[in-house]
Amino acid sequence: MRKTTFISIICAIVMGNNIIIASALNVDLWSLPQFPASSIVWKDRPMQINGINAQATHLRANTAPEEVITFYQKFLLGQGWKVKDFFQEQNIIAFVKNNRFVYVMIQDNGSDVPRDIYLISSPGDLAICRM
Repeated sequence: MRKTTFISIICAIVMGNNIIIASALNVDLWSLPQFPASSIVWKDRPMQINGINAQATHLRANTAPEEVITFYQKFLLGQGWKVKDFFQEQNIIAFVKNNRFVYVMIQDNGSDVPRDIYLISSPGDLAICRM
């Protein structure tokens, strides 16, 4: 069985002896810049995809999918990530670094509606299939 490490930071606000807020922040997600002119729908939400625990951030922007892919590709390659897969028809690009995975997915909702951008961090390959 292959051992993988999921990197996260525990954040807590302590008042006296009581922990008021505690949450796991995914380092890979929090190190990604927000796409310019996008709005945050939600950030660092836990989810399970194909049986693998992951964390995701959801953004919205009125931008072509190619611009979003290019923006995150330049940033992640500059941080030492490598492209694992590129599903151009599905607007998905996957990156890998030290057995960790980051996915950038853009859902094209039509030209008059903002596109949904999903940034997903995972300790394992999500095994996304080509359509």
